[in-house]
Formats: sequence, structure tokens, C-alpha cells
Amino acid sequence: MYSVDSRWRAITLHYAYSVPCEQVARIFGRKVNDPELLAFRDSYVKQHSCFYVEKLQVQI
Repeated sequence: MYSVDSRWRAITLHYAYSVPCEQVARIFGRKVNDPELLAFRDSYVKQHSCFYVEKLQVQI
């Protein structure tokens, strides 16, 4: 479902930046979302290769 790059971002957030698993799962977890929301998230991640989880949550 997700590219290898997205998986590594989730792993990096959790292990390198000590972001709790629950918070990473809210952004990268497998769940059924509105296709419009998924498209927005994907475009946001592509535009902001280095982003803070908090900023993404505010945008969503």
C-alpha cells in the first residue's frame, strides 16, 4: 500500500525522533480514509520531504 520511502519515514519518526507508535500510526497506519484525504496527505509528503508530524496533523 505504501512505498518503501513512506515506511522508512514512519520508522525514522518512531526510532530516531521518539514519536510514539500511536501518533505515527495515525498518519501512516492502514485504515480506510476518504480518497481526498489520502491524496492530500500524499501530496503534502511529496512537497515537504522533511516535515514535522505536528504540522501535518494541523493541515489535516
